Amino acid sequence: MKVSILRSGSSGNCTLIEHCGCRILIDAGMSQKRIKEVLEEVDLDPTKISAIVVTHLHSDHCNYSTLQICRKFGIELFVHHKNVSPLSTVLQKGIRGDDLRVRTFNDQTFRIGTMLFKPFDISHDAYVATSGFNVSPESSNETYLSYAADLGVFPDDLICHFQNAKTIVLESNHDTDLLWKNPHRPYIHKKRVAGEKGHLSNRQSADALIKIAKTSTRKPDNVILCHLSKDHNSPQLALDSVSAILEEQNIELALHVARRDQRTPFFEIA
Repeated sequence: MKVSILRSGSSGNCTLIEHCGCRILIDAGMSQKRIKEVLEEVDLDPTKISAIVVTHLHSDHCNYSTLQICRKFGIELFVHHKNVSPLSTVLQKGIRGDDLRVRTFNDQTFRIGTMLFKPFDISHDAYVATSGFNVSPESSNETYLSYAADLGVFPDDLICHFQNAKTIVLESNHDTDLLWKNPHRPYIHKKRVAGEKGHLSNRQSADALIKIAKTSTRKPDNVILCHLSKDHNSPQLALDSVSAILEEQNIELALHVARRDQRTPFFEIA
């Protein structure tokens, strides 16, 4: 299995997972033109995509263009069953429901091609449900990828979804000082970002990784920090901040950063 985060951030999110000829996107929250452009970067024809799996319905993860891409290229769209009703309001904007191959999931593991997805609930202010995912090959009981891109808090009951994962993708959205000291952002925005249904800070992400590392029997091969704020973070700041906090606990992890303007390399997971 291999994974590349094609784009990550409030301007659009899209992650590609490949295994044995099965190609799946987690989210595709960009314009149709942009989706095609990022797929061209990895030489991927949209007709070769098996499915798009949606974490939640904020427009930087799933929007009208996402639905159009699915309709045009016959791509299955997987959404949480609680999100079908709000998704229907988007369907009414010129796309008939029968134009789309919509599949729903709940809290149970579901299969797409050669991969298994196990959803888990995370705290975010999207309507109605926001999901993280454990992804594995159908032939393995191990977690190859643990993925959570938008969450305001990392409670202890989430740890089990990340323990012993081979690769972790976890939000590290903002530096708390930069957020609260930004004179150009209103208080209500800062309160929302820092709230329990907002986004993880660098500190919160590091603390989550410490919990995961201390309760796992193996450390992940790679950890990819994602959904960085353009205004309140930077790739280097996220890496430095999280690394420093981990070092205080004598924890060493292979850290990487997903960006809003370019894709990551492919990470091989075996």
